[in-house]
Amino acid sequence: MIDWERFNEEFVQYFDKAFVLQIIDMFLAEYDARLSVIEQNILDLDFAHVKSNAHDLKSLTGNFRASLPEALARELEQMGAENKNEGLIEVFQKLKPAVIELSQELITYRMTLIS
Repeated sequence: MIDWERFNEEFVQYFDKAFVLQIIDMFLAEYDARLSVIEQNILDLDFAHVKSNAHDLKSLTGNFRASLPEALARELEQMGAENKNEGLIEVFQKLKPAVIELSQELITYRMTLIS
């Protein structure tokens, strides 16, 4: 899921361990609520909020160089921008497990940072 080479080259080498832990902790504390909000936006056909909330999630997942959830969030963002309902829930149904998988990788990685 995470492109570890890119993550280390483009993120970890520029920030200290405390900052990396802070970004990981922020993601882990917020991802579930963010997914719930996006899901509700989709159910409400609130395209403006689908766009903005998917954009925020895209940025967060991009920090970790996790291309699948980033690409899926980008797709939702674009669909929100285009007020496109067709396929919206299907993309979300792919995004949710990808974000959960990312969170599991980050939990494991976090343990290596604090041990």
